[in-house]
Amino acid sequence: MAAEENEKKDVASKEQKTKHPKVSVSKRKQVKTLEEFIPSEEVSADKPVAFPNDI
Repeated sequence: MAAEENEKKDVASKEQKTKHPKVSVSKRKQVKTLEEFIPSEEVSADKPVAFPNDI
């Protein structure tokens, strides 16, 4: 009887390991390009980088 319970637990744990959460298509399409995160007019190698003085 105890062996049957252990076997059921093993099967249940294997099923949990093999199941993967499904990602909806809408979440996949939310990837943004670098230009969407940082507008190109704000990015320039000529501009100095300013750091706060209190670091």
